[in-house]
Amino acid sequence: MDYFVTHSGTITIDGIAAGSRGLKMERSYLAGTVHVLGDVAGQIQTGGTDILDTGRILIDGSLADSGVIGYGTGIEPTPTNDIAGLVLIGGDCAGVIRLGGELSGRIRINGSLASGAQLEFGGGMSESGAVTIDDDGWDAGNDWEVGASILVGHTEYTGPSTDPEIRLWETSACVGDMTNDGSVDILDINPFILAVAGGTAYEQAWPGLGHWENDHFVANALFHADATCDGSVNILDINPFTALVANCCCDATCDHCGEQNMCSSGGGEGLFGGAGGANGNGVSVPPAGDAASVAAWWFDNVAPENYDALLAVAAAMVDYYQNQPEAEAWILILQALDD
Repeated sequence: MDYFVTHSGTITIDGIAAGSRGLKMERSYLAGTVHVLGDVAGQIQTGGTDILDTGRILIDGSLADSGVIGYGTGIEPTPTNDIAGLVLIGGDCAGVIRLGGELSGRIRINGSLASGAQLEFGGGMSESGAVTIDDDGWDAGNDWEVGASILVGHTEYTGPSTDPEIRLWETSACVGDMTNDGSVDILDINPFILAVAGGTAYEQAWPGLGHWENDHFVANALFHADATCDGSVNILDINPFTALVANCCCDATCDHCGEQNMCSSGGGEGLFGGAGGANGNGVSVPPAGDAASVAAWWFDNVAPENYDALLAVAAAMVDYYQNQPEAEAWILILQALDD
């Protein structure tokens, strides 16, 4: 591709064979889409090319161990090679993604980060940059494998992190785990409210976890927030989610959490589903039917900066439940927020 040109169209390639330079972009800007229908075993060279926030490299298959995105081994990267857009790999990543610049966008890998894979971001990662392994929702066997590494600036990581400051994620196996830390607890309440309210607020607060596309959540965001497992995130997920928090339940399906309590003591379903009490996470769960306590519980656990999202959720709950008893707590929340 030509130097210093912004490419905004779509390039579709069946696949890139080993040993081939399937696509070469030098000192230009990708604002459009490169779509590879199969595997990449050769090279997608982006020497000095910035992938802009609208730019996409979509690989339906895998990045093989001989596959390269960015600079090949032995070629010196330049600091102008940034990714602000998206690299999405539908299968495993066993090859090399090597940038001289900064990752401020997303690298999403639906399969494993296979042994021998190397991801390098010479310019580090911005606060919006993220890498997600097993991105399309938890699947057994899709892991960050031993022998794979990610180099961020001068820091090498050989396994995933649950630290939101690092944002090298491997999707957890817990429905309701909005923070992707391997447990369902009080820390998940704020991101859950952001998700139910819809829009990009959850994605902005938790880069790499909150994928909002075409007016709905997809990938690991859908897996974690869809507490009913009905394929969408909405107010119907609220009561099942609170039951997960009350039971400290971590499960990859929506079928088993009602049958087990993983807290160290007490719990119950709480809110509109049980007796309430304190659970093993130290979360005080109000008794069912006590509207004032339910309203107070949400206020105690939702941060003020997320009150706009809580307001939207409360309005939707009142509209949904109408004159039923379940609406009372949410009416109290609306009244308090109006004050």
